[in-house]
Amino acid sequence: MMLGLEYLLEEWEKDDNVEFCILKAHEEAFSAGGDLRALYTHHNPPRLGKEACYRMYWIDYHVATYKKPIIVLWSGLVMGLGVGLSVACMFRVATEKAVMLLMHA
Repeated sequence: MMLGLEYLLEEWEKDDNVEFCILKAHEEAFSAGGDLRALYTHHNPPRLGKEACYRMYWIDYHVATYKKPIIVLWSGLVMGLGVGLSVACMFRVATEKAVMLLMHA
């Protein structure tokens, strides 16, 4: 998912026909732990962990410094990479069904 999102954000940012971007989650969740699951199930966790963390923070930075408005729509569970992406967006719209899960050690 991260690679696809990186590519799309770069393409949309260069496209003069795109005035703004809307990020919308699946009906039930916005990044419901898939990024975390990948860190734990990959055959080489240290390598994947370093690369995945770099990509996650790069996407967060890109969204925070994006040249066009990004609107994120929350409806359902928001966690993991979804939180990082969302808080960096210019506009966040939450429905009554939105629940953000923040986990800490």
